[in-house]
Amino acid sequence: MKMKQWKFIDSGYGDPHWNMAFDKALLESYLPAESRPVFRVYQWSKPAISLGRFQDPEEVLNLDNCRKDNLSIVKRITGGGAIYHNRDELTYSLVCAAKFFPADSVKDSYQKITNFILKTYRSLGFFAQYAKDYQKSKKKLGAVSEFCFSGWQDYDILIEEKKIGGNAQKRKRAVIFQHGSIPFKIPDNIDHYFLNPIPNKKDYLCLAKLRFTDLDKLKKILVQSFKNNINQAIDYATVSL
Repeated sequence: MKMKQWKFIDSGYGDPHWNMAFDKALLESYLPAESRPVFRVYQWSKPAISLGRFQDPEEVLNLDNCRKDNLSIVKRITGGGAIYHNRDELTYSLVCAAKFFPADSVKDSYQKITNFILKTYRSLGFFAQYAKDYQKSKKKLGAVSEFCFSGWQDYDILIEEKKIGGNAQKRKRAVIFQHGSIPFKIPDNIDHYFLNPIPNKKDYLCLAKLRFTDLDKLKKILVQSFKNNINQAIDYATVSL
């Protein structure tokens, strides 16, 4: 049976709460037998911290400092640690039937999907690799951290021996939802927004530290890498805010 063609949505800059509501709607409205798979890219109209679905903001964040800096706090539908977002970032999400990424395990499907992120960084000229393939590191994989970029999982992506960005997946019956962050800048005072000091601050980076600042170029390469990953064309759609 012929696979349905992917729909691509570039929703541009959105309010943090709207961004998360859109992701939730993508998953909840998807019907495996009827819906077309969707690949979406988006940005953030104002700074925010997104929390994993199991995180309690009162246990993780310094809420007074977040309020003083007018920082929005939102919840993702996926798990994992907190992520700082600002306008200097590109985020993606996708929803599809599990058959689009056949795999022996959830971890294997995660690797198949994130392959396009790995290839995006390599197309930008960076030597990117999965954490599990980095032999020099003595860092324990699978460690849980309140801040997403501090913990390393097998298929987290490293550049210059440091983690860049983060991805998370959620399953709902035969449906895969996944989203991820490609950060351009992370504030030096990121600890300011958390109750506890962020560990391993030297073990993660962002594109600005790699002297890359061309968001338009990144978006074009990201979309092309995704098309190459699924080995088919995609239909372009627009969204009005």
